[in-house]
Amino acid sequence: MLIKPTPDQQTMLASFERLLEREVKPLAASLGEAPPSKAQANALLRALADFGVGKLFTPTEHGGQGADNVTTGLLIEALCKADGGLGGLASIQDGTTGLFARLASPALREKYLPRLLAGELSICMAITEPGVGSNPRDVRTRARHDGDHVVLSGEKVWISNADISDLAIIVCKLDGAPGLALILVDRGEGGYTSSNFKKLGLSHWPTGAIHLNDARVPAENVLSAAGAGLELTLRAFERARCFVGIISLGIAQAAFERAVSYAKERHQWGKPIGAHQSIQIKIAEMAVEIDAARLLVYRGLALLDQGERCDTQTAMAKLYASEMGARVASRAMEVMGAYGLSEEDAMPRLFRDARVMTVPDGTSDIQRLLIAKNITGLSAY
Repeated sequence: MLIKPTPDQQTMLASFERLLEREVKPLAASLGEAPPSKAQANALLRALADFGVGKLFTPTEHGGQGADNVTTGLLIEALCKADGGLGGLASIQDGTTGLFARLASPALREKYLPRLLAGELSICMAITEPGVGSNPRDVRTRARHDGDHVVLSGEKVWISNADISDLAIIVCKLDGAPGLALILVDRGEGGYTSSNFKKLGLSHWPTGAIHLNDARVPAENVLSAAGAGLELTLRAFERARCFVGIISLGIAQAAFERAVSYAKERHQWGKPIGAHQSIQIKIAEMAVEIDAARLLVYRGLALLDQGERCDTQTAMAKLYASEMGARVASRAMEVMGAYGLSEEDAMPRLFRDARVMTVPDGTSDIQRLLIAKNITGLSAY
């Protein structure tokens, strides 16, 4: 569990902050409420790759950093404090590249991994469908064998990085095999098309649909052993939930620091508003909630680093951190009063971004049901 970054981690974060000031914040400011173009996203990924982001989760034997989850969390949290949407984009690239590196054949790794690690290609993972959300067992996307190829048909929705991706790992049902399969599809080989969704917040994080219409891929693109896709997907959810918490932490920290700065600058009744009791109470509550969420999230990451099965702890981390982010952003907006509502300030964007994070990788109520199921042994679903 992270109580305080080590001296090496502190040095790393200080260097990373300079990259954020140079590359990430100017890009975020230039985008307004638009998502980055494919060219902008790739330029960002290349810049981050120079610092290791994009290859942190990839084992060293495959050319990656092989970083532990706690260290990765520190970098992604700092990135999301600079901009939650661009941080989420990079987090998906990093995690999905690492998953691909672990599952792919040597031939597939040789074909794609160097360009993924360099930030020249982007990749996403597609689970959710129009009628399938928190229960991946019910996916309807199908793949069928056709000689030495498999052919996929179906639609995926709410897929992070869908519209900027070159590659997609598709969770589907493969004829002739039980359970689920994970299959790599290359957009450039006619594998799929995509569209982007406009969301309440996190507009800098492309999120959209993937359309598979008899996409034909080589059989070696099947990444999972027969029937192993469900277990791989559920384990991926454990890690993903912690990184939803990490993104929420970054957004909440940015909102908190903006509110504290404003409370020191704004004067009413002859003194800074931060000297009034009502504002101090809000600041204290926000600080406690952020620290509590940080402990839960980094506990989950530490358990993952130890190889523990920790779906309860990661569900707790995701539930508390994402709900905390929404509460803190709301309180931070209250501290700023009318200025907190102005689109000329970052606060409305932070408020919207924080609210979005309660939904991905299982809504708050899904996390509650999972936690209670694991405690009682009784399932509500």
